[in-house]
Amino acid sequence: MASASAPGGRPLPFIMPQKDGDGFRIGDEAMSVLDAITVPVVPIAVCGKARTGKSYLMNSFLRRAPAIAAELAGEGAAAPERAPAPGSFTVGSTVESCTQGIWMYSEPVMAKLPDGTDVAVLVLDTEGFGSTDREESYDARVFALATLLSAVLVYNSSGVVNNDAIASLSFVANMSRHIQTSSDGAAGSAASGGNPGEGAASSADDLASLFPSFVWVLRDFHLLLVDSDGQELTPRDYMEQRLADDGALDSDSLRRNRVRRAITTFFRRRDCHALMLPVEDEDDLQRLPELGDDELRRGFLEGRDELVRKLLSGPIMAAKTLHGTRVTGRMLGGLARSYVAAVNDGGVPSVGSAWGAVTQEECRRALDDGRTALRRALDAALATVPLSDEREQSACEGLLASAKAAFEARAVGGKDAAEAPLAELKGEVGKAASRLREANAEAAGSHCRALLSSLRRDHVDPVLRAMRDAAEEAAAGGRRGEGGAAPAAALPPPLGRAESDAFAAAYAERSRGPAAVVWAEAAAFWRGLAVEAAAVAASTRESIAEAERAELRRQAEAGQAAARRAEEEVVAVRAAREEAEAARDKAQAAAVTAKAEAEARAAGATAARRETAAARDAAEDAEARAAAAEKAVFQERARRQAAAAAADEANAAR
Repeated sequence: MASASAPGGRPLPFIMPQKDGDGFRIGDEAMSVLDAITVPVVPIAVCGKARTGKSYLMNSFLRRAPAIAAELAGEGAAAPERAPAPGSFTVGSTVESCTQGIWMYSEPVMAKLPDGTDVAVLVLDTEGFGSTDREESYDARVFALATLLSAVLVYNSSGVVNNDAIASLSFVANMSRHIQTSSDGAAGSAASGGNPGEGAASSADDLASLFPSFVWVLRDFHLLLVDSDGQELTPRDYMEQRLADDGALDSDSLRRNRVRRAITTFFRRRDCHALMLPVEDEDDLQRLPELGDDELRRGFLEGRDELVRKLLSGPIMAAKTLHGTRVTGRMLGGLARSYVAAVNDGGVPSVGSAWGAVTQEECRRALDDGRTALRRALDAALATVPLSDEREQSACEGLLASAKAAFEARAVGGKDAAEAPLAELKGEVGKAASRLREANAEAAGSHCRALLSSLRRDHVDPVLRAMRDAAEEAAAGGRRGEGGAAPAAALPPPLGRAESDAFAAAYAERSRGPAAVVWAEAAAFWRGLAVEAAAVAASTRESIAEAERAELRRQAEAGQAAARRAEEEVVAVRAAREEAEAARDKAQAAAVTAKAEAEARAAGATAARRETAAARDAAEDAEARAAAAEKAVFQERARRQAAAAAADEANAAR
């Protein structure tokens, strides 16, 4: 075992008799200490008859345990002996018992098991048996509580293992009366003599599985340990010899043999350790707690350190275990509460009921641990959104793994005890996973929309601007009458294949989030872009159409001006025709006059004929001009009709 902190605390009342002597009460300070211990515990309880030095023995253990544990772990040599701590267990020099009930030292000795597990070694000091003001049933209850709560039970007695020493443990044979192994009331029943049946053997096994290691410490031992053949015996060999059935049939011997069978049946991991008298001077015994190591016998010091090593190593030392689960300080406190409650209710401690209460409480705490781990895992996952489908699934699985690991690290009692709280935890994991998915979808949507806006600025907006600029230029050209509006084929095309591929590639590379969200945002973007592009195209077509309409209006106005000019020319032609007609009439009149004059003046006939011919030529020329004018009028009318038809077609196109 590897050591940690050395003791520096004080004794605390753990399980104390009520002031009225009826039942027990739990010490709040001791429970607070236990509640703070989350590692497995190794409770070492010392029991024995009153005034046999139990408290002094445990004080010695507390002073030496940290240093010897460090030595055992190879962390350094054993530290030198220190002065007794001011908070040691009370040691007296009178016949009255100094300890009542069960006391616990507030500072555990932190250590490691051979497998590397951190454990807290707790020291429990119990009230001595046979106190002048206690009944035997009280001693049996204290012993039963110490037995159920400890991982190592140190039985302290003076001198040799004789009949009196065996008789002092008589209540061990009646342990089945003081302990239930299951919540249905089943109790142990063994070592009662005769050949127990299968049920009795099973009960004995049940009790034995609950009992701690047993170390019998023989104080002030002075005998030479050899057998009848003079062979040296170990203290354990000596104890086993004394615990063997002596075969006697008298009533006292039968009772003692029953005690022997009970000890060997229930305490299957057992050992014995002998300690010589610590001082030679009897006067020094009265002030033994005040003496330092330099005032104690060397053999006692060596034996004491050997005992500490035995308690902190080897097969004797083990963490407190129930149903295959190592008991923590908090769990030990829960067991103590249940045992004391059972005794106070007039019953006996039920290991099954107590373990059920402990497992229920530990599973509740495990559920809280799972919730805490779930919150932390969820916060960590939320800090990484948006996530891909694979990473989202992994994060959701991580929520369950974190919560379940934290739960299972605390939960005890097996599948049945953990089923309901674990199901509740899994339900909360499901809600957390839904929250993560919602947050991931929201973050992915925001990310993708921002990315699409950025890509639009680079790839789409320039094309749309070019379309608008071309439309404006075409419309402006149409308004200026510069050769008519540009045809639609001359405008820039929408986003082409190359630009679309570049856009899609950039989006696929830089987008983050679930695929459904990524492509839903892309689809929404393209739908919006299609609507916008259609609007731009429609606006462009409208601008071009307006330019064409303006051109047609200009042409119509020009046609109307030409028509007006044609009408003016027609009027002029008519005037010329009238003038020609007047000239013709005048010519005719002149011809008549000339003829008359010719007739009158025969002499002037030749001249008159010439004038007549000239007038005829002038008339023919006027008629030709009138015909040309009428032709021009007809052509102008045809032109105006064509212009009107073109205007009608433009209006219809609009």
